[in-house]
Order: sequence, then structure tokens, then C-alpha cells
Amino acid sequence: LLYDDHRRFKALLTGRHIFWNSEPFRNGSYRGVLWDLHLNATPFSGDYKGLELFFSLRNIFNGSQYLDEIYRNNGRWAEGGVRFRF
Repeated sequence: LLYDDHRRFKALLTGRHIFWNSEPFRNGSYRGVLWDLHLNATPFSGDYKGLELFFSLRNIFNGSQYLDEIYRNNGRWAEGGVRFRF
């Protein structure tokens, strides 16, 4: 799902589900969908300059999808920052 006003704000919600179909002894997990949310705001933009604020929330509902219980996926986590263009 994407919202983009092409000038100031962009929001993207993605979801993915993978059925690994691994051997039963690996104890894989295929429950749920992994959802990610990405937000970008551009409060200032010119021809050669720009400022962009971004924020991402990964695995929003703390889902689990992995092939082998030894290599489990990350839980919920976030990142954010500022990008400058000059």
C-alpha cells in the first residue's frame, strides 16, 4: 500500500509471507505476515538542495517466519534519520 503526494510526504506499508516448506525436524515457523511501515517527509526541497526525514518500523506485529529455529528472524525494530542533499 503506497501513499505519495510527490512533494512532501510518502508512506509505504508492505507485507510478506513465505511458506518455506522445510523438513519438519528444522522446526520452521510460517505464522503470520511480516509487516513493515516506511514514512518519508520532505519539509524543504529545492533544485539542488533538500532535506528528508525518514522512519521505518520493521516487523510491526512481531511475526515469525523462518526456515530453521536456529536462524530465527528479527523481532520488531525501528530506524530513522535525516538525509541531506546538496
